[in-house]
Amino acid sequence: MRHCVECRKKPWPYLIVLLVTGVSAFVTALSLDVGGVAEEVNRILTTVVALGVAGLMLAYVWRYMR
Repeated sequence: MRHCVECRKKPWPYLIVLLVTGVSAFVTALSLDVGGVAEEVNRILTTVVALGVAGLMLAYVWRYMR
């Protein structure tokens, strides 16, 4: 995958991905905690959601910068 020189130097798209991933993981963890889900299951599901959101957002960013 080739990125233009300007796109490689700008870190803000990756910071936005990190921010959106963090917010979605936080909301997921809070929702599962309020719902009474066990702590271990809460961690697993929160991690799955965070990885899924990060993967989708990174794919979108890479596709857009291409």
